[in-house]
Amino acid sequence: MGELLPQGKFYDKNTTLLWGDLKRLDNSWLLHIKSPKSRTKGGEFVDIFEFKGQFCCPVKALDELKRISVNSNNMTKAVFIFNNGKPLTKNVFNKTISELLRNEVKNSNGSIKGHSFRAGIPSLLAKYPNLSKANLIKGWGRWSSEAYQLYTRLKQNQKCEMFKIICEILNKDTI
Repeated sequence: MGELLPQGKFYDKNTTLLWGDLKRLDNSWLLHIKSPKSRTKGGEFVDIFEFKGQFCCPVKALDELKRISVNSNNMTKAVFIFNNGKPLTKNVFNKTISELLRNEVKNSNGSIKGHSFRAGIPSLLAKYPNLSKANLIKGWGRWSSEAYQLYTRLKQNQKCEMFKIICEILNKDTI
């Protein structure tokens, strides 16, 4: 969310996600992230896909936000802005998400923030090394380095299993 929301009370059209930065496709939304963490010149494009059969589908949520927002037809207005004109800021988002998830996430003690979601998918994918490969985890998180490993938070037994695979590969390579 740090790539989409303003820091302060006002939004900057050059960094904040605007309605003009979104494109609705058949089963997804395409977002133009103008100021990505990777600092990619020209920004990056991120697909938000349907999560069918679940209560929390991001495509349906964005569809609904477009439907109810008084600003959704103005391509120069921020996507995450209240009807009174004030933008949803990183601080407000972090306070809100922390409060909403306080009872849902064990031992969170209000520590769930927008940045926590950066670790969520890589951690989940890393739990199943037989189903996902490192390059997929990197690609999904838009990492160009091995930094994604800092987010995966693997448990001891998972690290051990991965090390066994590494050893197996190394042993094959030396024969």
